[in-house]
Amino acid sequence: MRTILALLLVLMLAIAACGGDDDDDGASGDFETCDDVGAAVIDEIQTLLDDISQMDASAFTSDEQPEELTRFEERLEDLETQSDDIGCSDEDLANYLQDNFDELEADGQFAEIFLQALEEGIQSGEIFQTP
Repeated sequence: MRTILALLLVLMLAIAACGGDDDDDGASGDFETCDDVGAAVIDEIQTLLDDISQMDASAFTSDEQPEELTRFEERLEDLETQSDDIGCSDEDLANYLQDNFDELEADGQFAEIFLQALEEGIQSGEIFQTP
């Protein structure tokens, strides 16, 4: 359970990092709108949920972070750069995720726990700091 909570914390921090600031120090992104970035974040979360559903309990009891989560973090870092490039805010992405959360599907106990905690974090504002 300790590993599940640690993975969830990393997931929440990674998603929160996708909100942009006003610095324009990254390369030009592939996205034109914040909705495009939000859709990509939804896709990455779904991929992670699919990966989690394939894991057994031993993946969550290890002291090492699963490879799937490492890949997820790397992809979200790229999305963060692209989000920054087009000026997306935490509020933009939080609104997109709230509006499109029903697209996400969890199969399996661990994926369902992640999805439920993610939904609660978005709704409570714990994941995105919005004004």
